[in-house]
Amino acid sequence: MNDNPIIPEDRTMLAADRTMVAKRSGTLDPSTDGEKENSVLIPAASSVYAIRGNLYTVVKMLSTGSGEADIYLVELEGKHHVLKIYHSNARPREELFTIVSNMRFELVVRVEDFGTLILSGQPHFYELMEYLEGGTLAEYKVNGDERAFSRIALSAAAALAYCHANLIIHKDIKPGNFFFRDKERTQLVLGDFGISTIFEDGDIAHRTTQARTPVYAAPEMYVDVIDGEVEITPGADYYSLGITLMYVWLGRSPFTKNERVMMRMKSEGRLPEVDKMPPRVKRIIRGLTGPNPDRRWTYDEVERWFKGEEVPIDESSYYLHYKAFVVDPDRNIVAHDVKELAPLLNDNREIGIRYLYGKRISRWLEDCGNTKLALELDDIVERRFPKTPEAGLTAAIYAMDQNFPYYGGSGEVCHTIQEVSLVVLKYPDLYAQQLKDPSDLLYLYLSTRKKIDTQRLSRYFRDLPKELAIARFIYEVDESVPFLNDIPSNTTEEISAAFGAGLCSEDQWHSLVDGRLLSWMRSRYDVVKQEAVRALTEGKTYTQGLAYAVLYTLDRQCAFDLQNAFTPQSVAALFDRELQATQDIDNVAFANHLNDFVSLNGRLHYYATIHGWKEVLRMQDSIMNLTSKENTERMGVYDVRVAGYKFCAALGVIPSYSFEVEGKTFLANSLEEVERLDTRLVRQEMRLGSLKSWAALFFQENPKAQFTEELSYEKTLRDYLTFVGKYDPADHHYKRFVSARDGAKDAVESTTRIWDNAVKKEKRLRTAVMGTAGFLVACLLLLGIPHPEVLMHYIWFAIWTPLCLCSLMVGGMRGYISANGFILVGMTVGLIVSVVTIYVLKALYSLAPSLASIGFAAVVLAYLGVCLWWGRRASLRRLADLRAMVNKQEDENSQLVEPLFYAFKSRMLKYKPSKSNLMDDIVAEIVMAEGELTAHYSSWIVLFAVFVFILVFYHPALLNRPLPDFIEWTHTFEEWWSQVKDLR
Repeated sequence: MNDNPIIPEDRTMLAADRTMVAKRSGTLDPSTDGEKENSVLIPAASSVYAIRGNLYTVVKMLSTGSGEADIYLVELEGKHHVLKIYHSNARPREELFTIVSNMRFELVVRVEDFGTLILSGQPHFYELMEYLEGGTLAEYKVNGDERAFSRIALSAAAALAYCHANLIIHKDIKPGNFFFRDKERTQLVLGDFGISTIFEDGDIAHRTTQARTPVYAAPEMYVDVIDGEVEITPGADYYSLGITLMYVWLGRSPFTKNERVMMRMKSEGRLPEVDKMPPRVKRIIRGLTGPNPDRRWTYDEVERWFKGEEVPIDESSYYLHYKAFVVDPDRNIVAHDVKELAPLLNDNREIGIRYLYGKRISRWLEDCGNTKLALELDDIVERRFPKTPEAGLTAAIYAMDQNFPYYGGSGEVCHTIQEVSLVVLKYPDLYAQQLKDPSDLLYLYLSTRKKIDTQRLSRYFRDLPKELAIARFIYEVDESVPFLNDIPSNTTEEISAAFGAGLCSEDQWHSLVDGRLLSWMRSRYDVVKQEAVRALTEGKTYTQGLAYAVLYTLDRQCAFDLQNAFTPQSVAALFDRELQATQDIDNVAFANHLNDFVSLNGRLHYYATIHGWKEVLRMQDSIMNLTSKENTERMGVYDVRVAGYKFCAALGVIPSYSFEVEGKTFLANSLEEVERLDTRLVRQEMRLGSLKSWAALFFQENPKAQFTEELSYEKTLRDYLTFVGKYDPADHHYKRFVSARDGAKDAVESTTRIWDNAVKKEKRLRTAVMGTAGFLVACLLLLGIPHPEVLMHYIWFAIWTPLCLCSLMVGGMRGYISANGFILVGMTVGLIVSVVTIYVLKALYSLAPSLASIGFAAVVLAYLGVCLWWGRRASLRRLADLRAMVNKQEDENSQLVEPLFYAFKSRMLKYKPSKSNLMDDIVAEIVMAEGELTAHYSSWIVLFAVFVFILVFYHPALLNRPLPDFIEWTHTFEEWWSQVKDLR
């Protein structure tokens, strides 16, 4: 990688030479006039550097003549880069830049190339980096914005953690070495690894040069300097980060330029102006700048601080001067500080317990000035473990040395939580019993390294199966363990992607619900997200829908199918495929299979809720709530299958129906496509599949249809039944509908026939009355005028008697019909009319005998007029109204609504219209009206016929029967009556 062609002298000049040429030729950038020292210079236009065959044109110089290198902004094919050319006497380790160039982390600058350039005969190390156009952190002002400050702190600590994970200690952390990638200054980047060093994995301390920036250097950079080298740990970078954050918050350096004074203040933990800062800012700076590098904050503590936790701060001095502590004088075992004492107490536990509980160790610590640790040991003895000295000694050892390893019951020595996890997994039976005790020594070890809930962890082993308890324990204590052992799963995005890709076993699906995920989250996510998962899974049995809901809660940005379904339309496409797969199963199996889509408590409902799909939720509640009033009262079959097809269409995708045609699958998307298929195939799907439910989607269950017009829904439902009957005439609903529709039609037709017959009969009777009356008038004029005496001789017998009787009959009948039973009124009117008629005729006869016949003819015509008027009036008022009622029964109600109700809602075996009683009443009314008219016209026919009979019977020119001799009849009656009295 360091093989680089020599740049010819005529192609490239030294930076200093180019600067001189620029000054002499007047090619300095005029925009730099008045700027401070080290301002940017623009070299000559011909200034280029040839690197690996590419010519990088110098745009401007970013720094010159200071530090260890010159830095240029260069351009290649329109893209800017930063070229750093080290001075010939400054040569970074190429091994270091090999590591840095292989880093791929957004918070660390990308080193695109490095190697050696020959300039003016001298080798110069160079590195080519990405151009970070947002400036440095030194130029950034937070202006009291704690949120912006927190984001910078977390990003910077993450960058350091990544470097340390790649075995690099930066050594020069300061505001000027943090850059912003973008002009908006939202992406912080760590750069400038010129004096960085590499440490060996597992090293407790690393020896390196004392090169540093004094203001930001950690106090250990000044201790035990041997030949210009010191021993440091990655904690030195975190200390420098703490001072950097002080600079960011204050906008300036808080220290004086006296390096000796700075060193003393740092060693004693007395940083200036810290106490004036807000509590959260003060806490992170105190945590990062603790004098003791072993207890100084790292990325883990910064992240917990960022989440709002109260992370403890260690203020003990790393530079206390301990007196010797004699552990065993017989064996000359002596400790010179706390870290030496901890392993000696562990190796001599019986003596150590006596020293600890006899308070000899705490008094020694007080004498040495470490009062804080002395108080902690007294608390262990007096409050925490007064009755369990073994546990108390272990707790004291961990308090004295947080890096002290854990000695497992199986003999393993564990220096990290990761090693502890491996041991627990290796000996599950041993630790499943041991960890039931919340005071077990392993819990003491873990509590020194992280915040744990020993009661909860021990309860896992008491209440859960062994395998589940161990898994939850490992997840909770070891943050390095991915959630899925054999799959990348350190973030929620990786977890959802793994499940979406189908890489997970059934047991791993169960782990989302059975508490393992919750344990894995406890040390990685905030309480809010943990509580959301707990509330979702607590007390519930596993279902895949519930597991999906957990994933949606974990990763709010994941798709519905954990792959590509981010919109309601894409979800509908998945729904469509599931509908095709469930065409031939019953409704119960259908609802179970598609529970994720159709259930109001299912997976889609939950996903729509957390993503704010209000319209989807509204449609699902309207369509899939089968017990709602709207859905239970509608005509037609509305079950979970019909609702499922309708909901899919409402989401934006018309579901397809799958047919097997000649061994191939054909997907129909419309009724037109179905109608082109073989009728037998369609009939088979109507009877055995879901085609009837699917077809409803194009008629009455079309989610886009607007049934605003009266009976528009019912008419569409009729069209649906017509479509179904076209292919399956034996369909249950179709047959009932047709039967009801035809039955209603037959009932109307029968009533109409009865009405028509009544009308015809009325016409015949009216004609008979008119004929009889006309014949009577003719007889009166032709026969009565020449012989008026035929009627007038015995006027009371010949005229009044039949006229009276018929008038009484007609008047009584009309009184009964018209006056609701007042027969006497009608008869009285008839009697009066007949008497008046007699006296009128007698008056005419006295004037001129011929006038009597003419007058009587006029009376007959008047009677005829009354007869016709009254009969017509009754017919119009009643029969015409009945006809209208019959016609009304032929509306959409009898031919559409009631048949549909009978087809889908009624359980009657035989159709009976809801207005069948009314129809019967109409028939009865027609019969009654017909009888009344018959009686009416018949009585008048009898009246007129009687007079015709009298004329014919007694007229001299016809039968010439003798007129009755009422006087003789009277004498005969008197004789008979006298005989009767004699007998009595």
